[in-house]
Amino acid sequence: PNLAARVAALAEPGTTVITAEVRDQLTDTLDGEFEDLGECYLKHVTEPSHVYQVGPSPERLVPSNSGLTETSAMPKVLVIPMRVLNFGSSSGSAVAELLTDSLIQAVSRQQRVRVVSKLASHGLTGRVDLPLAELARLTGADYVVSGSVATGNDELGANRRFNLELTSCKKADVLMARAFQVTISDLLMGNSGAVNEAVADILANIDDYQFKWAALQPVPTLPAHVMLSSAIHGMHRRTPREFDTSRKILEALAERYPRSGLSYAWLAKWHILKVGQGGVGGSSGFVKEANQLAGKAVSLSEGDASALTMQGIVQSYLTRDYTAAGKNLRAALELEPSNALAMLYLGGMISFSQPDETAVQYCKSALELSLLDPTRYLYDGMLATTYFGVGQYEPAIVHAKESLRRNRAHGSALRVLAMSLALAGREKEAKSLATELLRLSPGFNRQNYLERFNQSPTELQLRFDAALEIVGIPKT
Repeated sequence: PNLAARVAALAEPGTTVITAEVRDQLTDTLDGEFEDLGECYLKHVTEPSHVYQVGPSPERLVPSNSGLTETSAMPKVLVIPMRVLNFGSSSGSAVAELLTDSLIQAVSRQQRVRVVSKLASHGLTGRVDLPLAELARLTGADYVVSGSVATGNDELGANRRFNLELTSCKKADVLMARAFQVTISDLLMGNSGAVNEAVADILANIDDYQFKWAALQPVPTLPAHVMLSSAIHGMHRRTPREFDTSRKILEALAERYPRSGLSYAWLAKWHILKVGQGGVGGSSGFVKEANQLAGKAVSLSEGDASALTMQGIVQSYLTRDYTAAGKNLRAALELEPSNALAMLYLGGMISFSQPDETAVQYCKSALELSLLDPTRYLYDGMLATTYFGVGQYEPAIVHAKESLRRNRAHGSALRVLAMSLALAGREKEAKSLATELLRLSPGFNRQNYLERFNQSPTELQLRFDAALEIVGIPKT
């Protein structure tokens, strides 16, 4: 009581002063704003006391985004520290903290969402009862992951059950509620299948929720992150309606933010996929429009990695300007070394221009960064292409099948699978795919396909032609 009275004597009228010990039990911005007053000498106390002045919490802690950037256009996820359901274990808190950290790290490796920092998340320990609106105000989160871990056996290999719930801050909807099993040893090694499975579920549910949100609400009312997420999700679902809706959403986003290159970059990607649907370069204006959109994205973004990536994809995949494509894709990787999309298409470009093991390594690295990506089928498909380029047909078959397992309408993977089967001596299997190839790409023939690769090595063109002939694809 005496110490408290002496500390209180330091406060000006209308203010509060606390000791460092009390400050350590409070959370910055949640319990107030703390100003460090340093060490002060109190009456009749020999040693100085470190004290803080407490001010009220600010009304708004998260600034609004006036423009559109790669970061602002991604949904933000808050992982609240796991609660402990203790059943006779002495390590409950440690396991909960380790699981929380593992979830934050796994989510933060994904390139489609932002994650509230670990330090900010841990500041919310014991505050799981806070209203969603307050959590959103404090952290800017769009979605909250919360849950509990049940402890018991302290053996490293013993299974621990943890429950997760994913909630939307905007509408307080529960999007996912699931239980998982994990061992402490897996968490310590940083390679938990259960954590990866949980994160894949979180991402898939966010994608589905935002896609449905966009379908039910007028586009002008949608937040930017919902528009971009639903457009990307839709363009990779590949049903005609969803695919066309993606273009409309991206065009609306470009109209809302005309000085941002991000929407133009993804519009360029939409046109790339549109051309790819037919399996040929196409005589339509889609190639030209993709090129113009990618150029506009680069000019508006002033060297943004995503814009450079999209321009590099257009140059490598559509216009076959491999020199310019390599320059832009490598520039994107210099700016953002973990840019999986740039890595993927750089590998693909090398595979088409001068196939070697470098192409395979780029695509393998891209896939390793994208194991939980909803568009993973693209990565498996391109890796299959690079394996075909170096004449390794069996791994090409494996990854092409994996791509098609995730997306049966991925024409590129189907072509690589058919050609790899043909040159691997599995002609019967290869020929069985001819009907599906022609169904996905009406009018597909060897001559038009080879025209896309007129700058590729002659040896590669000859293999394409020989393989497609075995499959049963007509010359013209």
